[in-house]
Formats: sequence, structure tokens, C-alpha cells
Amino acid sequence: MAALLCPGFNQAAEKPNFLFIITDDQAPNTIRALGNTEIITPNLDRLVKQGTTFTHCFNQGSWSGAVCVASRTMLITGQTVYRAPENKVYIDAWGQARGPLSVEKETAVKLWPEVFRDAAYRTFLTGKWHNSHAAILQGFTDGKAVGSGFYNTFEFAGQKSKDNPGYNRPTPENNSWNPWDPKFHGHWNPAVLDITGNGEMSEPYDHSIRIPFIISGPGIPAGKQIDDMIYMQSVYPTTCELAGLEIPSSVEFASVKELATGEKDNGGEGTIFGTYLTFQRMVRTETHKLIYYPNLDCYQLFDMVEDPDEITDLSDEAAYSNVKQNLIEELNQKRKHLGDGLLK
Repeated sequence: MAALLCPGFNQAAEKPNFLFIITDDQAPNTIRALGNTEIITPNLDRLVKQGTTFTHCFNQGSWSGAVCVASRTMLITGQTVYRAPENKVYIDAWGQARGPLSVEKETAVKLWPEVFRDAAYRTFLTGKWHNSHAAILQGFTDGKAVGSGFYNTFEFAGQKSKDNPGYNRPTPENNSWNPWDPKFHGHWNPAVLDITGNGEMSEPYDHSIRIPFIISGPGIPAGKQIDDMIYMQSVYPTTCELAGLEIPSSVEFASVKELATGEKDNGGEGTIFGTYLTFQRMVRTETHKLIYYPNLDCYQLFDMVEDPDEITDLSDEAAYSNVKQNLIEELNQKRKHLGDGLLK
């Protein structure tokens, strides 16, 4: 889940303040106010009632097995999934694109928090990060633990992430793991201010890549739900527009400000693209989803209206041959436009 709160305006400077909260791996059906009566989520319910919820928000995928790295790199750069890894200085070596997805070009675009810092905002970070220290220093004026276990997971020089005790979660043989023990290097407490990648699982199905996205604050309608499809990384240009700041030309994701404020009744993305390493490519419309597995050279096709849980594969059904072909063409166009390394 991603929540963007605009708590009000700084009266001295007459500019909005923003609080951006991301929860870890939260599926779209895990908020009571959005229809799941089996769980109790009073604080999230309050956000839903106070603000506008985008019910179909997606992450674009990952060039790394650690999807959170790609998710946050796209978030702070505003760049799409095959261009964001060109910002190598903002990505630790272990999280950079490799193999056929590796990139030769190297750049360092203006970061989301950097834009606000340069506009005299105080930019603050706490929680899980997984991008480079250089990215923190470039974008944030402050970074501090605000709770037990927050902020500063790292590996010592020469240490591999798999050897970091912070990753050694409890097992029947080892139940002494403690998220706030200093030797685990911090920020493993799963509190609501845990800043992490979201929509970050490796499967191309909606329960994995789709998230709830809530915006609350002055000028944002209360209790409203919007089903238009958007990317979570749209928060970068959206906050720029809400603050009256210029969106850097390097930002590729579209602002959803007019949708969020009610200035427009419809919009968003006509199609959503998704990718994971070399294993999966996906394109989704409001009515259908096509998944392609390059290593197997096979497809899956789902009717998202009649089969929202994606149970029945229609890729071999004659009645859906035109739908399949149109989506294959759309997928290929998206891959070329975004720069899929498998097409090199």
C-alpha cells in the first residue's frame, strides 16, 4: 500500500507538506474499508474515508530479483523500468541490472526528494531503503530511526547480503531472531512507516503487482474511489504538481493530480506494463491481461472482468484469438518503447 498525505500548508511559506507512507507487500484486498470484512484496519480505514483511493495502482516490475530495489529506484527517479537502472550511482552493485538487461549508459537524474529539498523543503527518510547511500545523501536532508529496528540495514565491507544476520529470519531451529537487535543492522520492524518497495512480488498476477494507493489532504475529495489504472511511481510528478514545482524533464511517469483532485473524471494509463527479470512480460488493460514467458515462449490470457482472480487461461481459446493478437502487438510495442534488453 502507498499513502500520500498532504497534512496541510506551511502558513509561512504557503506550500503543502507531504507525508509518504509505504507498507511492505500489502495486497489490494487487505483494507477493511475497501471491502474485506475479515480484517480490522482502523487506521487505514480512516485514510480511505478521509481521502481518495486509487484501487488499481501497479508497480512496473523489476530488473532485479529484489523487486523493492527496482520499485524504489523508479519511485525516486521517476524513470521507467528499463531506464531507471541507468542511474547506477543510486543503486548498490548487487541490485544493478545484469545479463541481457544490463545497461551501458550511466546517468544521475534529479531525484524526487532532491526536487523538494532544492525548493527549501526539509526531506526526511525513515525505514527500509535498499538503494545506495549516495541516493540518500543526494535527496534527503535528514534520515533517522523513529522506532525500534528502523533504518540502516547494510552489509559490512566484503559481506554478502545473504550473510547479513538481518536476513536470517526465524526458523524452528533458530528462533532467537529479533528485529531491533543492533547486530541485525536495523530497520526490520514492520511498522507502518516502513518505507519499502511495494507491488513488489515476482508474479504477474494482480494479487501480487496491484496495490491500494490513497491520497488524503486539502483539495482531495474524501471517501472517493477511482478505478483508473495508474503506476505507483506517479507520486513523483503528482507531488510536484500539488506543490507547484516544475516536473524534471527526466520524469517519465504521468502525474495523477487532476484525477486525485477531481479536476478530471477519467484518465490514468490505458495499458499497464509489467516485467520480471527475463522470466515474464505482461500487459494489462481494464478488461484483459496477457502474460508472456520469454524463456518458454508461451502466453497466458485472462478476462479481468469475468475472471478477476485470473483462474482460467484463455490463450488457446479461439473466441479470444483477436484479443490475444491485439495484446501481443501492444506488449511488443511497450517492450520496444521502454527498451527491453531482451529485444537487443
